[in-house]
Amino acid sequence: MDMALPRYVLQFIAIIVLLTWHCKKGEQKWWQWLAASAVGLGLGIFFESSFGDAPVGFYLLTVYLLLAYWRVLKLPFEEYIFYYSAGMLIQDAVFNAYVIFYYLFALEASAWWNNVVYLAVFAALYAGVYRFLNWWRSREGELRIQTNVTVLSILIFLINQMSQIFIVVDETYDWSNLELRLYSLLVCVLALSIQFGLFHSNQLQRDNEAIRLILHNERKQHALAAETVELINLKCHDLKQQIAAVRRATAAAEQEQELLRVEEAISFYDSMLKTGSDGLDTILGEKRLICEKAQIRLNFMGDGSALNVLRDVDLYTLIGNALDNAIECVRAIDDVEKRFILFEVRRRAGMAVIHIENCCETPLRFRNGLPETTKGDRRYHGYGMKSMQFIAAQYGGTLLACQKDARFVLNITIPLSQS
Repeated sequence: MDMALPRYVLQFIAIIVLLTWHCKKGEQKWWQWLAASAVGLGLGIFFESSFGDAPVGFYLLTVYLLLAYWRVLKLPFEEYIFYYSAGMLIQDAVFNAYVIFYYLFALEASAWWNNVVYLAVFAALYAGVYRFLNWWRSREGELRIQTNVTVLSILIFLINQMSQIFIVVDETYDWSNLELRLYSLLVCVLALSIQFGLFHSNQLQRDNEAIRLILHNERKQHALAAETVELINLKCHDLKQQIAAVRRATAAAEQEQELLRVEEAISFYDSMLKTGSDGLDTILGEKRLICEKAQIRLNFMGDGSALNVLRDVDLYTLIGNALDNAIECVRAIDDVEKRFILFEVRRRAGMAVIHIENCCETPLRFRNGLPETTKGDRRYHGYGMKSMQFIAAQYGGTLLACQKDARFVLNITIPLSQS
């Protein structure tokens, strides 16, 4: 027995660790890794002694690795399938490269130092894989798998596993077997190129969509800025009229009355909140001007400094989008008394908890925890909520939305300590 299947298990464990070491491991347990690895090695020894060189042992072991490490890693199915299929391809490519190396240097299977060469070659090739993965992650960023990548990963995995039937396990590595090994190596490299290349193509599509969203929001912000300037001009005009009325007034009582009107006119600007976050102050200042014109009551309570953990651009996207959605919803309500937005930021159990609530009389449909847009332009409006959810996830937080009692409720949690 040459221990081919136990070595196959060890190779898989090594590559799956390299591929997933950066993933969140909060729910993973070390003893689950140890148990899955021990059972895998035990099954490898058992299957090899029971089935010999027949591929049935290999396939049974592959199914075990697929299911066991999905349980251990606790990753979303799409992400796990991507890593698993890529790991199988890399493992197979590295082993085929070793076989070719073995043949070209005419190594003897019985030589004790062959095991040393075996470990050295695998260590060198896996080190190269590790450097490539680090370079790829630095260029592509966080992994976000789409359906087409998942389907392709499954197809690649099945095709690669079927090819194992045609490769005979032996200790001589004659030319016929070597040709199949070379062919399998090239297929693995090509499949990995397609798999990682398709992920890069999806990343470019997402970047283009983000650019279109930014341009769309810039046009929207330009329109809002025009409305804000118009509101300020109206307020300034009112102030000029009231000051002129003060000058014309002769009685002290009339002057006092006009001065009270001037104070009321400027009270809106004098009541700008100091929340503890400069970025949040800016956002609230802008949104309150919009709410003033639309006769919307925007009430803020809490500690804005809890949001200082967010970058300014993420804060604006997260809070700005949330308030824009709330303003757009209540603006359409005829009853002015129902035009309110409640905005709270609290510190609870090491988390910044954001709560936004507003009246919403239109029944909403939810999909994957997010409300489906009621507008025809689904690309931009749907993308806004998804971008908010993605930003929260980047900081290790969550975004939950629901509708109850004719109110739309949005709750966002962000950990205060970022690793």
